[in-house]
Amino acid sequence: MAFRATGDFLYELIIRIAGEDNRDYTTILMGWKNIVGKSVADKAKPVKFENDVLKVAVTNNIWLQEMILYKHKIRAKYRKKYGLDIQDIIFFVKT
Repeated sequence: MAFRATGDFLYELIIRIAGEDNRDYTTILMGWKNIVGKSVADKAKPVKFENDVLKVAVTNNIWLQEMILYKHKIRAKYRKKYGLDIQDIIFFVKT
């Protein structure tokens, strides 16, 4: 019997519950804090992933500008770590 990491089992379970159609978005949500870091994750939240475009709500205009500069790094990190091809990220201020 092969042993599996608890995190792998939980990830697979969450994907099964979310459904295959939501696999990429669920992966984005679960990895967000790891990809962007805690301080950024507190100020920016992924809200939708559709047609390979990620929409992210930020808390104010300062974070909007900051995240635009960080966009390419986020895309590259998701591609490297999870194999996700995020074509674009759209940031918007949500009050």
